[in-house]
Amino acid sequence: VGAIGNLTFVLCIIIFIFAVMGMQLFGKNYT
Repeated sequence: VGAIGNLTFVLCIIIFIFAVMGMQLFGKNYT
């Protein structure tokens, strides 16, 4: 795994965290 693999891995984690935060913030509005 090179630098590109590391960057992609970190990017996926950041997107996952934003997705979880988004579901917690906006989940109350949709239910």
